[in-house]
Amino acid sequence: MSELAQTHSSLPYLLTVSVSIVFAIFGLYGLSAGGRFRKLPFLKLGIFTIAGIYIFRGLGELVFDMSKQDASSFAETTYSLIALAIGLLFLIGGLKKWKRE
Repeated sequence: MSELAQTHSSLPYLLTVSVSIVFAIFGLYGLSAGGRFRKLPFLKLGIFTIAGIYIFRGLGELVFDMSKQDASSFAETTYSLIALAIGLLFLIGGLKKWKRE
């Protein structure tokens, strides 16, 4: 973020807002799949894509941390496990929802 701020002072804010919007869309897709929100377009594809993104992020970081010689920080490992858990929740929820239909 500090490197982005050196490039232009508003870039960190724009990045934060963009990431927040993406997370909000992920949340809306989760609510939509759960029947708490109107059905969004490409719902099935969206849920499994979101699950894949989170699982890839979680596993990718864990594998990278194990492969490097330095000890990984507790925070990095925690964030990876949280992303993996969220991805598995999206995957399991999607499988349960569309197994019934």
